[in-house]
Amino acid sequence: MKKEIFLKQFDSFDIDDFFLAENIEELDIEISRNTHWIDLDEKLLKNIKSVDIIDKLRLLRHNLNAHLDKIGTEFSYKYYSWFDEQACQFRFSIINSNHKNLPFGCHINIVNNELEIVKSFLESNYHGGIPYDELISAEYIDENEKFELNVYVEELSFDQKYPQEHS
Repeated sequence: MKKEIFLKQFDSFDIDDFFLAENIEELDIEISRNTHWIDLDEKLLKNIKSVDIIDKLRLLRHNLNAHLDKIGTEFSYKYYSWFDEQACQFRFSIINSNHKNLPFGCHINIVNNELEIVKSFLESNYHGGIPYDELISAEYIDENEKFELNVYVEELSFDQKYPQEHS
């Protein structure tokens, strides 16, 4: 896959396909319809810069904001992104802002800049898969060790302008 084709996949996220829940009881639908991911092979990784991804994500959020403005919803939504290290995927989603917590079963660390998440994704050593000798049997996991996931969160707002500057 070439860089242009990889970046074009961001354009394929159809804003109309996002599920805009009107209440918090629809979390499972929000997760299944709104969670998207990108991954890279080791060859393509050499040609992708963090700014390439950040610019596409800014445009995506701008388009989401414009869509919310266009449909005139009375509800607000949170965009959030994280790096799934086991799958070696950069992931993002949106949920209704009335949810008190993000839908993760671990401790989360909210980061101020999405660039931190993108850099973790691009700098991962696992784009070719996790080596067998690095896998840990579940029976040996220390219950006192708490996994903490870095997550970027941004409120989607109806009048937000598309930012041109880089992070």
